[in-house]
Amino acid sequence: MEPIGFDLDVAENGHEALRLIQKNTYDLVLSDVIMPFMSGYELVEAVRADPKIAMTPIFAISASLMQVSAMEKKRMRQFDNFIAKPVNAKELFDAIRIPLHIDWLYSNSEPIRQVRSIGDEATSNGADSDRYSDPTQKLQQDLLILARLGDVKALLEQLPKLNDLNTIAAKKVKAYLKNYKMEQVITELESSLEKNPRA
Repeated sequence: MEPIGFDLDVAENGHEALRLIQKNTYDLVLSDVIMPFMSGYELVEAVRADPKIAMTPIFAISASLMQVSAMEKKRMRQFDNFIAKPVNAKELFDAIRIPLHIDWLYSNSEPIRQVRSIGDEATSNGADSDRYSDPTQKLQQDLLILARLGDVKALLEQLPKLNDLNTIAAKKVKAYLKNYKMEQVITELESSLEKNPRA
């Protein structure tokens, strides 16, 4: 990420990561799930419990999202998104586009970031804004997390709420879930978020 212009801080463990988040303002945090001294679960829980930093977007990095326990799935919902190991650059760039309010322009296969205009102002600081500025976006983001976890039961339980806010998206998601087409569910929810990015 450094070659395309991002400023990065690297923490050696969960405790150091929490200290850095408390000290600085970050547009996005990428956290491994398994870390020494403090796990990714404990880190995100500590961040969400602190009003001063609770809105910091945090993505989990994990190699086995589909094999996690029910308790781990519940804890993982506090993350904003998931990146699977081994990390694929294109998937990473696609995932960070919405929370960072940027669009990609590609030149010689290298992405070039461009700040997206939100309303009448341009912003690249997601940490200073509400993670969920709209109830539809919040629900869609929650559903996206469940879809990435493969939690079909929880998705079905949440569908009535989505239907109240977005009937078309709810019908598409329900149809995909009937055939366990999780990739299509994820694509539909990502598309909905893209049309209504977080402000």
